[in-house]
Amino acid sequence: PVVNDDAKREEWRTVLKLLMSAIDGVYDPTGEDDHDIMNAKFEAAFEGWQFDVRPFVEHAAVYAACKCGDYESLSIARAICSRGGTLRPNSPEEWWRYSIVLGLLGDDVGSEDALAASHTFGGGQGTRLDT
Repeated sequence: PVVNDDAKREEWRTVLKLLMSAIDGVYDPTGEDDHDIMNAKFEAAFEGWQFDVRPFVEHAAVYAACKCGDYESLSIARAICSRGGTLRPNSPEEWWRYSIVLGLLGDDVGSEDALAASHTFGGGQGTRLDT
């Protein structure tokens, strides 16, 4: 569910920015664009990359974007889900999450297709109730 309180929505935007910095390696928590974003990079490697932490971080980023509910945040979530569907095309979790994001963006047909793909790949078989 989308957060209706503006202060809470701003907190979720900050969470989304921080999670995106973990994904793309660019740290910009303020969003003020007061530095050259092409030259801002982490100096130290992220410690979690010895195992595949990408799905966890992406799941959290999509959740934060859905909580924000604005078009820009949901577009970021759609891009993450699109990449996830490409990297893990047989994952019911990826398609289920994609269906939620597309639904929030108003793409009812795409949302239904993504949900159908999730079911095709085994989603909803006792692990979660899809409503």
